[in-house]
Amino acid sequence: MRSIALAAALLFWTARAAGAQLPPNEHWRTLRTQHFRVHFTPSVEEQARRAAVNAERAYAELSTELVPPRGTIDLVISDNVDFVNGYATPFPSNRIVVYSHPPTDASGLRDYDDWNALVVTHELTHIFHLDRSRGIWAFGQAIFGRNPLLFPNLYEPRWVLEGLAVYFESRLTGVARRVSPVGRRSTSMAPCCSTTCRVRAVPAAFASSSRAVRRLRFPSFLL
Repeated sequence: MRSIALAAALLFWTARAAGAQLPPNEHWRTLRTQHFRVHFTPSVEEQARRAAVNAERAYAELSTELVPPRGTIDLVISDNVDFVNGYATPFPSNRIVVYSHPPTDASGLRDYDDWNALVVTHELTHIFHLDRSRGIWAFGQAIFGRNPLLFPNLYEPRWVLEGLAVYFESRLTGVARRVSPVGRRSTSMAPCCSTTCRVRAVPAAFASSSRAVRRLRFPSFLL
C-alpha cells in the first residue's frame, strides 16, 4: 500500500505540470528579484511585475513562520491556456506557474480584490511546504539530487497540502477562501481528499481544509 501511495503522489504532481506545458517558442523575458526569477511574455508584463511584488511580499511574510525554500524560485506568468489559478512544483527546481487570466465565473475566486496576490501566495506556500526536507530525505537528495520521490511532504493528504496553502493565503492577503462567502458555506472535510485542484470545482473543500489546519496547529505538518 505504501508503494502505491508513493506512486500516486508522484503521478499526481507530474500530471499537473505535464497537463499545462508552456510554449517554448514565445518571446520570454525575465525579471529578477531577490528570491525570484519572474518569466513572462510581453503581453503579460503588467501582471508579471505585479506578481513579482506580491511574491516578494509573500516570501517575507511566510519566512517568519515557515522554513524558506532553497535557492531562487522560478515564477512563470503564462496566458497560453484559458485556465485560472496555477500550480507549483519542487522539481526539477522550485517553480510556480500562474495563469494570467483573472477569474470571471470561477466561484472559488471571484470574491477577491487582488486575484494575483491570492494565487501567488497560495502557490508560494506550496513551495515553502514541499521543498522542506531533512534527515534521510535530505541525505537522499544530497546523493540523487531533487528526485521527485525524495520530497516527503508530497506524500501528505491533499487536505493538508491545500489546507495549509489556503490557511496562509487567507492570513496574508486578508481576503481569501477561508473567509469568503463561498468558504463559509462549507462544513464537511470529506470531499477534500478526492477533488482535483481546479479552483472552480473545490472552493468549499479548500475552505474546509483550511479550517482543519487552523484547528490542528499547522506547524505539526512540517518536517
